[in-house]
Amino acid sequence: MQRVRSEYEKLYQMDLLRDIEKHVHWNFKKLLVGLIKSYDEYRGEEVYRATKGLITDKYSLIDFIIGNDTRSLEEMKQFFRQKYDVSLVDFIKGETKGDFETILVRAAEARRAVGIEEDKIESDVETLYQAGEGRFGTAEETFSEIITTRSYEHLNLVDARYKQRYQKSLVEVIKKETSGYFQRALLACLIPPQIHWAKRMRKAVRGLGTDDSLLVHCFSQCNKPFLQQIAIEYQKKFDRNLEKDIRSDTSGDYRELLTTLLDFPESERAQYVYNTL
Repeated sequence: MQRVRSEYEKLYQMDLLRDIEKHVHWNFKKLLVGLIKSYDEYRGEEVYRATKGLITDKYSLIDFIIGNDTRSLEEMKQFFRQKYDVSLVDFIKGETKGDFETILVRAAEARRAVGIEEDKIESDVETLYQAGEGRFGTAEETFSEIITTRSYEHLNLVDARYKQRYQKSLVEVIKKETSGYFQRALLACLIPPQIHWAKRMRKAVRGLGTDDSLLVHCFSQCNKPFLQQIAIEYQKKFDRNLEKDIRSDTSGDYRELLTTLLDFPESERAQYVYNTL
């Protein structure tokens, strides 16, 4: 889409993004605009926008800082510095505070390991216990450090070992020992991005009405291979078909565009080098 946008400007001396904003409306426009922007542009602008209203949109900060893989986060950080002349980490420090700031900074530093560190499993279990259930009060920074720097596979094994030793899952411990947006951020750090976004899509379409802003977020910043992964996790977790839920909750050109993004024929697959965000 970035090449299309560039060629459009060369041919017609106009910005494709501005033309779209002028000629279409409502949710269809919001989704088209999100798709025309590069992923790092969309995510970076949404992180900036999240802090500039009367109330900070903490859910968006969790989505676009924690709900991304390391490579995508690094690309977004480069865009952010170029556009806003400040590092993402320094921006977070200036716009948030407390434990929520700490975990966002840890996540933005993109230090999540790859693979399982066998020699750290037992010590991580004991450290997390001593930081939470094993003391009066909670050492929140210890939770932030471990949960943002270990791989998801490693955390699964830590969770299993913790449950075996102390009869509680890490989710149960986090819900007992923490609260608010810090708790939500910690829980988001425990799961891979495709599961995070499957849960967010379910929130967007569940119940009466549709959270179209959230739905646009979900689809604008995920390529087609990643949307396929999300759809698989959505089916596993909620025993529901994502495309059917989208069709029942949306209409018109907006619905057709959403379902087109979920369609991933074999002829398109060769266009994607990375099966990631």
